[in-house]
Amino acid sequence: MDVGIDKPVTVYYTISGSDAGNYYLNNDTSRTASIAPVLLTATVGDYTQTYGEAIPTFLVDVTGFVPNDNAIIASGYSSPTATAGTTSTSAAGIYTIRITGGSARNYSFNVNDTGTLTIQKLTGAAISGTIDGYYPNSNEGQTIINVTGFSPNQTGIEAEIAYYDTFIPYYPDFAIDSRGRTILYLPSPASTTTKIRFRVKETSTHAPGPATEITLAPRPLAIGDYYGGGIVAYISSSSTLAEETNGLIAAKSDITTTGLAWSSSTNTVVGTSADYGKGLSNSDKIMNSSGASSFSFAAFNARYYNGGGYNDWFLPSKDELINIHSVFNQIGNFSTSGAYWSSTELSFRLPYDGSTVYALEFGSNTASWSWKTETLLVRPVRYF
Repeated sequence: MDVGIDKPVTVYYTISGSDAGNYYLNNDTSRTASIAPVLLTATVGDYTQTYGEAIPTFLVDVTGFVPNDNAIIASGYSSPTATAGTTSTSAAGIYTIRITGGSARNYSFNVNDTGTLTIQKLTGAAISGTIDGYYPNSNEGQTIINVTGFSPNQTGIEAEIAYYDTFIPYYPDFAIDSRGRTILYLPSPASTTTKIRFRVKETSTHAPGPATEITLAPRPLAIGDYYGGGIVAYISSSSTLAEETNGLIAAKSDITTTGLAWSSSTNTVVGTSADYGKGLSNSDKIMNSSGASSFSFAAFNARYYNGGGYNDWFLPSKDELINIHSVFNQIGNFSTSGAYWSSTELSFRLPYDGSTVYALEFGSNTASWSWKTETLLVRPVRYF
């Protein structure tokens, strides 16, 4: 008999005792009864999935059938289903698997049970290349670490630094330049016992990559090293632990990508020099000559550049600019489609009339005598 309310039923009586055979009772057919469905319980287990893989098939187990009945033969049986509401590209994490549905004649379903789906991250990639780190072999700047060997402009790398073999997470991210190198600033001077670990950062889909550990060593400053707020462009003496190095630092990038004019005047002779070591005094002379309008021109913007926290930047002289050009690929981030200003007035016409300035195109290695009102690129430099 199927489930329902006020269902007609027949009550059958049984007489017992020694004289039972002498009596007879009619079955009672006037009764009704409510017949409730049997409760079936649906359960689901726990599953794991790796990001990007197909979603697992969640199996729902149903128990509680009356004797001699089961899911195969139960009338009108439709199995409950389970879902976590995820896709193959859902972020790694733990999701709840919930059961819904389910039907069968004369049965009801308890679908309150839940499971968990754990989506695991893909294995993180290893850093390619040979990573090398060093600090300046000088009495200053030993908190500056140059690191080479990365892919150009690589992103998503993090580092941790060890002092006395205890690693302290310090750099969650840093910029790797077009040369595949970067700079780290340590809170205290480095030594040969300082270690740094690099790895590909964890993301929503990938676990952290395996760590690449390096130890540091002192080295003499070299062209292309990060140092003094920029990148070493010229060295005038060798470096040892007992002496300081002197030279020229180039800023990491140009003042603007569109360039600046040198001056608004083409007939004022400032009186600048072409020699190495004269860029700073040249720049100050140019600013004094331009007066209140100097803020919009090349020398002013070079002098007021403050990269690395330094305030002694300037526009390079002719010889300083030539030195920079000779190693511009080691410095990086120069334009090869435009010319760069020097701070040196120069002309093929004599006597000099104040109209032109020495400039240099890095891509074609072409020197020019450019009008002061032209718009050319500016790369600040400083001495160290």
